[in-house]
Amino acid sequence: MKKWLGVTVLGAVCGCILALLAVAGLVGTAHAGTLFVADYSAGNGSVNRFDATTGAFIDQLSVPGGMGFPGGLTIGPGGNLYSVDQDGGVVNRFNGTTGAFIGQFVGPGGGLSSPSGLAFGPDGNLYVANYVANGYVNRYNGVTGAFIDQVIPPGFGSFVGGLYYPSGMLFGPDGKLYIADQSNGSVDRFDGSTLVQFTLPGSNIGNLSGLAFGPDGNLYVTDITQSVVHRFDATTGAFIDEFVPSSSVLVQPIGLEFGPDGNLYVTDGQGRVAAFNGTTGAYLGDFIPIGGNLIDPQFLAFGPSKTSVPEPSTLLLLGFSLVGLAGVRRMSI
Repeated sequence: MKKWLGVTVLGAVCGCILALLAVAGLVGTAHAGTLFVADYSAGNGSVNRFDATTGAFIDQLSVPGGMGFPGGLTIGPGGNLYSVDQDGGVVNRFNGTTGAFIGQFVGPGGGLSSPSGLAFGPDGNLYVANYVANGYVNRYNGVTGAFIDQVIPPGFGSFVGGLYYPSGMLFGPDGKLYIADQSNGSVDRFDGSTLVQFTLPGSNIGNLSGLAFGPDGNLYVTDITQSVVHRFDATTGAFIDEFVPSSSVLVQPIGLEFGPDGNLYVTDGQGRVAAFNGTTGAYLGDFIPIGGNLIDPQFLAFGPSKTSVPEPSTLLLLGFSLVGLAGVRRMSI
């Protein structure tokens, strides 16, 4: 019987090499990423980085000249972090893995007066809300940061006055833009041509701030004045419940995100990030406790997980080894 001994040896040795690399940690292995939290401190703001698994403080991102009032955060298509500075009217960009400052993606004079929420759209461009009474949303080229247009101008919408201090925003699974219209007490939805109040103001709704779509597909929104997290039907906009009720530990919550573990993480005015069960809303404890390097946390974003990669020299040696093995002559036995 004939066997391709060279191929058999090659497969066996390759398997051994890959196994050894896996044991040694040299093949690509996903590790816990980071949690970025924007923090405001009397005109001397910062973006802090924490371990996304333990909540341990890692470092503070730096910008030449410092930050004024960092607010909205988002991870871009390339894995980098984008952060607004309300005082400077700019959008800063950082390496999403190392935290290194890359530069101002949208600089002064880019049409931002008091930027708040920001999100990348299905078109790959960056949308930025301006936190002013006559609120508006600008669109910027997702690669260069160049101003494109004002997709939602002041006063625009099917309701009187248009946006009124828009805060957090994000694109939903349906590709539409959802905006926490803070002082109107509604979540507004923009489909590219029309702006409507997706969730309606009510006696149980105060000043809305952060938004997130949950694992169940519903929309979760922080309410600063009511100190709750509301849950709305993502299809109809109907109020479902207070996922995190006012009797809980939250005080003036602002930002929220569902983590890689499926749980909900919320910043609040006491200077912490609280964790809640992503299914039941039960309080799990403080992921980042009071006094844990935060003063007045705003929005937050989970960064990309880090992947270890073999050193170039290791890859080169492996490549030569495989080439040598491929040259084994076939033999019949």
